[in-house]
Amino acid sequence: RRQLGIGVSTVPWVLPDRSDAAREEVFRPSPKSLEGKVVVITGANSGLGLESAKRLAFAGATVVGTARSEEKARALEAS
Repeated sequence: RRQLGIGVSTVPWVLPDRSDAAREEVFRPSPKSLEGKVVVITGANSGLGLESAKRLAFAGATVVGTARSEEKARALEAS
């Protein structure tokens, strides 16, 4: 069991038990299911941020991505 600190109190936070089959499942939102929504993603130039941005954009969301530097942001534009 892990504790997640929120303000001055803590909330119990339990990691779900993941079987091998569950780890292979990938969240793929339905096309157009997020149309009209705006999503801001920090660290959208790599890793989880980049994958989240791709999937949310596929679902029709307007994605605003941030990066730590202009150079990294430009690289994101190119992808």
